[in-house]
Amino acid sequence: MSLFQMKIGGRLAVVVLAAFVALIALSTYQLLAQKQQMMADREAKVRNVVEVVQGVLEQMRAEVDAGRLTEGEAKELAKATVSRMHYDGDEYYWLETLDGVIIAHGGNPARIGLDVRDSRDANGKFFHREIIAAAKAGGGFVRYAFPHPGEQEPAPKISYAKEYEPWGWLVGSGIYIDDVNAVFWDSLIEFGLVAILIVILFSAIAWIVARSITGPLGFIVGNMMSLADNNKSIDIQYADQANEIGDLARAMSVFRDRAIEIERLRDDQLRLEHEAEAQRKASLLEMARHFEESVGRIVDQVSSSSADLSQGAATLSDLARQTDTKSADVSVSAEEASSNVATVSAAAEELTGSISEISQQVTHASEVASQAVSKADEVAETMQGLVREAQKIGEVLNLITDIADQTNLLALNATIEAARAGDAGKGFAVVASEVKSLAQQTARATGDIDAQIGGVQSSTEKAVQAIDQITSIIRSVDEIAASISAAVEEQGAATREIARNVEQAAHGTRAVSNTIDDVRRASNESGTASGHVRDMATSLAQQAETLKDEVRRFLERVRA
Repeated sequence: MSLFQMKIGGRLAVVVLAAFVALIALSTYQLLAQKQQMMADREAKVRNVVEVVQGVLEQMRAEVDAGRLTEGEAKELAKATVSRMHYDGDEYYWLETLDGVIIAHGGNPARIGLDVRDSRDANGKFFHREIIAAAKAGGGFVRYAFPHPGEQEPAPKISYAKEYEPWGWLVGSGIYIDDVNAVFWDSLIEFGLVAILIVILFSAIAWIVARSITGPLGFIVGNMMSLADNNKSIDIQYADQANEIGDLARAMSVFRDRAIEIERLRDDQLRLEHEAEAQRKASLLEMARHFEESVGRIVDQVSSSSADLSQGAATLSDLARQTDTKSADVSVSAEEASSNVATVSAAAEELTGSISEISQQVTHASEVASQAVSKADEVAETMQGLVREAQKIGEVLNLITDIADQTNLLALNATIEAARAGDAGKGFAVVASEVKSLAQQTARATGDIDAQIGGVQSSTEKAVQAIDQITSIIRSVDEIAASISAAVEEQGAATREIARNVEQAAHGTRAVSNTIDDVRRASNESGTASGHVRDMATSLAQQAETLKDEVRRFLERVRA
C-alpha cells in the first residue's frame, strides 16, 4: 500500500516512526562520535605521558654529556625513575629493549628481565611484537586485552610506544579503555530511554492530532453518505472552522442546499408537465371534433360513389354473359371439325407408335442376340479351361498310380524280408500286408477317378461343340434382326410424313378453336372483371363503414 492510499492515522504513524528512526540514527551517530572522541583523548594522554618519559631520558643523557654521570649510572637512574613513575593512580610506564627484554616496569617489577616478544593477549595476539614495530616506526598505538593489576580477567587496553634512539630503548605506557565502553553503553541506554519517552510523547501528540482530523472527517463522511441517500435534514458541523475541515463542511452545506434546490426545481417541473398535459388534452379534443366533421363528409361521399360503381359493374357483367353465349355456339362447330382431324391424327400417332415399338423390340432382340453370342463365347472359354483342368487331374492321377505301384512293390519286398526274419518279422509282415492292401485300394480308386475324369473330358468336348453351333445360330439371328430393323425404320419414316400432314391440318383447326376460346376467355374475363368491380364497390362500402367505426373509436380514445 502506497503512502497516498493510507489513512491519516497511518500517515501520522509513519511520521512518528520516521522521527523515531531519525532520532535513533542521530543518537547513535552522536554516541559513536563521543566514543571516538574519548578514545582520541585517551590516545593523546598516553602519548603525552610517554613523551614525558622521553624528556626524562633526555635529561639523563644531558647529565652524561655534561660529565656529571656516566652512561651506566644515567641508565640505572633512568630505570629506577621510570619504575617509580605513575599517573592516574595505577597507570605506569615500562622500558624494554628493541629485542623485547623488559628493563624497567612500574606495574610489575617481576617482569624485569623477561623476553616478552612471544607474549600473547587473551585473543592470541602477539601484542609486544606490534609494540616494538610501532616504536621503531617512530611511535604508535597498539590495542590488546590485558588484565588489570592484581586481576585475572583481561580488559581492553591501548598502549603507546616510542623508541629512544640514543640508548636503543623502547618507552611505553598503556591505559585501560574499558571505562570508555562503559561510558558508551551508559550513554546509549540513557539516550534510548530518552528516545522512548520522546516517541511516546510524539505518539500521543500524533494520536491527538489524528483524532482532531479523523473525527471531523468521519462525521463529514457520514453526513455525505446520508446526503447521497437523499437525507437533506443533516446537521452541518465544523463549518465555522478556518481550516480544511471547515472548507469540507462548508462545501457539504453547499451540496445540501443544491440538493434541496434541485428537488424544488423537480417539483416545479412536474407541476408544469401536468399543466402542459391538461392543455394538450384540450387541444386534442378540439382537433378530434374537427377531424370527425371532415372525415365524416369524406366517408359519406365514398359510400355514395361505391353504390354507383356497383350498378355500372352489374351492367357490364350482363353484356359479358351475352358475348359468352354466342362464342359457345361458334366453339361447338370448331370442336366438331377439330374432333375429326384429331381422329385421323390419333390413328397416325398409333401407327407411328406401333412402328416405334416394333423397331425397339427388334433392336432389343439384336442386343440380346449380341449378348448371347458374348456369353456363349465365355462359356466356351470356360469349358476349354475345364478340359485343361481335367487333363491336369489325369496327370496327377497317373502320378498317384505310379506311387501306388511303387508302394505295392515295397510292401512285397517287406513281406519277403519279414518271412526271412522268422518270428521276429511277423509284426512287420502284418504291417507290410496292410500297406500292400492300401496300395491296391489306392490303385483301384485312382482307376475309377481316371475313368470318371475321362467321361468329364468327353462331355466337356461335346458341350464345347454344341456351344459353337449355338453361337453360329445366334449370329444368324442377329443378322436377320438387323435387316428387320432397317425395314421397320423405312416404314417409320413414311408413317411420320403422314402424321406431319395430319398435324398441319389439326393445327389449322386448333387455331380456329383457340381464337374462339380467346373470345370466350375475354368475355369471361370481362364478366370476372365486372364481378371484381362489383365486389370492390361492395368492399369499398364496407371499408367506408369500417373507417367510420374506427374514426368513432379513435375519437372516443382521444376524448377519454
